[in-house]
Amino acid sequence: MRKFILGAAGCLAMLGSGSGPVAAQTTPESRAAADRLGQCMVSKTTGADRIAVAGWMLAAMASAPELHDVASVTPERKEKADRAMAAVF
Repeated sequence: MRKFILGAAGCLAMLGSGSGPVAAQTTPESRAAADRLGQCMVSKTTGADRIAVAGWMLAAMASAPELHDVASVTPERKEKADRAMAAVF
């Protein structure tokens, strides 16, 4: 579970750094920020918080038009996941 949280934090930090391919934007500074976010999430979150983060990531991915044939999420469920994620932060 710890690796999942660290990976999720890294993805969030890198995705929030701008547009374009994530690999092209990975810098030592962004990696350090992702590491700090991951350590914070591991040490300061509860099991319910981690489930909220996982649910938010799943809802975000499922709402992508390219993935509608694989998974779907209602706007209401996406809103609920967004609010749960906001409460974590």
